[in-house]
Formats: sequence, structure tokens, C-alpha cells
Amino acid sequence: MIRNALRDRVDAHVILLVGLLIFEISVFSILEPATYPTRANFTSMTLQASEIGLLALGVVLTMIVAGIDLSIVATANVAGIIAARTMTSLGGSSAGATATAIIVGVVVALAWGAVAGALNGTLVVGARVSPILVTLGTLTLFTGIGTAATEGKVVFGIDAFTWLGDGKVVGLAVPFLLLVALAVLLSLLLARTRFGFEAYLVGENARAAWFSGISVRRRQFAMYVASGMLSAVAGLVVLGRTNAAQVDFGQSFVLLAVLVAVLGGVNPYGGRGSPLGALLAVAVLQAMSTGLNQVLVEHSGSNFFKNFAWGILLIVVLAISARSR
Repeated sequence: MIRNALRDRVDAHVILLVGLLIFEISVFSILEPATYPTRANFTSMTLQASEIGLLALGVVLTMIVAGIDLSIVATANVAGIIAARTMTSLGGSSAGATATAIIVGVVVALAWGAVAGALNGTLVVGARVSPILVTLGTLTLFTGIGTAATEGKVVFGIDAFTWLGDGKVVGLAVPFLLLVALAVLLSLLLARTRFGFEAYLVGENARAAWFSGISVRRRQFAMYVASGMLSAVAGLVVLGRTNAAQVDFGQSFVLLAVLVAVLGGVNPYGGRGSPLGALLAVAVLQAMSTGLNQVLVEHSGSNFFKNFAWGILLIVVLAISARSR
């Protein structure tokens, strides 16, 4: 019964987001028929949405278990720096050496993400410190690590890795396909497995879950590790797109990732949410952002209205969702 109720809530919110996405695309296609409904524009949107979408997936996972991860951008930046340094130190002129450098660089970056997530999880779950305070602290810590490692300078990667961040398959950006694959995989994991069911119960009522024999701390810890690894993937995508990594990239992405997670239907107090909802939410925000940029820049030369529109959209969706529940 509980599983069905959760699924009904998620399905209703997904329908709402799909409707909003179709509405936005229709409106902006009418307003800007020469530029908006084009293949090049949609390809550009998929590229721009991928990084925030990957970061938002980590926020979604931690929010499901009544936590939050505000260190996602710092974790991603350090992952990109580590990967770039590893690849350039191991990369050579031969194809074999470059492939080896890429594989090792990716593995080391993902390992860093797991360690960063494990540190957050240990402090939140083991020391029972507020998730907001912990991840704000590790955000500063990881930023300091990145600054010390690079002295605040840009670190460059290798050209052979740019396909991950800038490649295209059938007109769709490779990082967007990666985002979709991860969102679908995580959604299936949460909706169809015992682990996912228990994670929702932990977020809904940790004490009741503990009395039911569920290892609350393990579920919470696993979500923070997963969030760290997803952040590392985002860092690798940024490295692939720009062929560079720096410690202060994307500082505003933290708030955007939280916005995407909440807009996607996650309950900030835990127990509800879906990676698929976050995927649709980032598509809704990107469709609106691109459309407003084209309309406002053409007619007024300014795009100041974009952030205001995002806030209005979030309030409207939350109001409709709350009323439907």
C-alpha cells in the first residue's frame, strides 16, 4: 500500500512536469519559430542541462533519506582537477597510452567522489551532525583542497577526453544521454528494489524504519556516497566539455541543483522524490531559460527576467503539487 501511494505521488508530479515541458516548447516555438524549434537549439539545450542535472541527482538521493548535499559543486571541481592531473601525467602520444590515461583518470575521479561522499555520510550518520552544516563545511574543505592543489589556476586536460563533454550521438549530446541513463537506472533502483523501498521509508520516518529492522545508517550512508560519485561524474563532464578544470567553476550550480530537485518533486524532509522527476525538472528549467533568453534578448537586450521566472515556476509547481496531495 505504501509503495503504491509513493508511486501515485511520483506519477502525478511527472505528468505535471511533462505538461509544463510541452507547454513551454509550444509557446516558445510560436514566439521564436526561426530559432527555438530547431535541432541545433535542442542539441545546445541538452548540453547545457547535463551538468546541473547530474548534480541534482545527487541532491535528490540525499533528500530522499531526509538529508542534503551542498558540497556537490566542490566535489565535482576537485574530481575534474584530479582527473585532469592524472590524465596529463599518464597521457602520451600513442593511442594506447591515451586510453590508459583516460581510464585511470576516470577511476581516480570516481574514487575521489566516493571518498568525499563517505566523509559526508560519516559525519552526518556517524557523528549525527546536521546535513546542512556538514556539507557546508565539506564544501569549504573541498574548495580549499582544490585551491591548494592548483593554487587557484586552471588545470587543462587532454583532447582525447573532450568527447564525453562535447560529443553527440544522433543529434543528442553525450552528457545528456549519460544523464538520462543514470536517471532511469536510479529510478528503477529506487522503485523496484528493496533497497529503494527501505530508503523511502528511512526518509519518511527513520525511527519507524529502525523498529522495522532496516539499517537506517547504512541507507543514509550509501546515498551520500552515491551523491559524491554523481558529483564526480558531473566534474568529468565539465572537464570533457571545456578540457579544463578549476576550483571555482559553477558556484551558482548548488542552488540550481536544489531548485531542480525540489521542482522535480522531492520532499525536502525526506521520503518522496524520483531521479526521473529531476530529469524532467531540469528539462523544464532549461527549456524556459533558453526560450526566455531568445525572446528577451531579441526584444529588450536583457535576460534579467529569467531568474524571476524560475522562482515563479517553482512556486506554482509546489502549490499545484501540494493541492493535489
